[in-house]
Amino acid sequence: MQGGIVVVLGALFALGCGDSAAGQCDKLFDHMLSLKGTKLSADKYKQRKAEFQPKCKNTFNSKTRMCMLNSKSQKQALGCLAHMKGGKTSVAKFNRYIAKSKTTEGRLFVKKLYDGARSYSMEAHANRGSISPLPHQFPAPSMPITPPLGTCCKGDKGKCAPQAKWWTHPVWAALRFSVDDPHYFSYSYTVKGKSFTVRAHADLDCDGEYSTFEMYGEVSDRFPDGPSRNAGVLRTKELE
Repeated sequence: MQGGIVVVLGALFALGCGDSAAGQCDKLFDHMLSLKGTKLSADKYKQRKAEFQPKCKNTFNSKTRMCMLNSKSQKQALGCLAHMKGGKTSVAKFNRYIAKSKTTEGRLFVKKLYDGARSYSMEAHANRGSISPLPHQFPAPSMPITPPLGTCCKGDKGKCAPQAKWWTHPVWAALRFSVDDPHYFSYSYTVKGKSFTVRAHADLDCDGEYSTFEMYGEVSDRFPDGPSRNAGVLRTKELE
């Protein structure tokens, strides 16, 4: 009997019962990433884990954290929240956290697109057989939403599998842009003369409503050090 108790206690400690709140939250963060199938760079992992810790400790009690650690799917994890005090509010907060974490891709990659267009415009370009530099310009023509809207919701866990063929057009190459890992967002690039707009689009909960992240830039004599841009990333229906 005593041996059985030791085995049970060992199992409980392995699941996190003997951990502090911080220890449980560390394990819960890793567990939820695993359930979502999300892969993060070392720096992003450290940053996101630090952001998750206080939210976890302040929102979930020990019983709820243990329930979530034992969950086999995101749906089961949400069920744990539904049974805690203020269940509906907690589920809404957790859903919002999950959706917010998915938007990181859109914010980062729309900035990557913007940086690619800006860098191209600042480089020297000339026509074949000419030594005279061309005026500052952006890659052309415009690129449509890639992949088409709705594609990612058809993929595993609402993500698109990376497809190198989507980014072979010379304009994407000029922008130095591709998406090489599973992703939620589709991307577009619109150029009009001396201005451009880049956008990231995603239906994060696959309900037919799309979030959009957008940046705009233009070449002007007023900005001799390179293209100016809007104050930041414009967001529309951020968590859709």
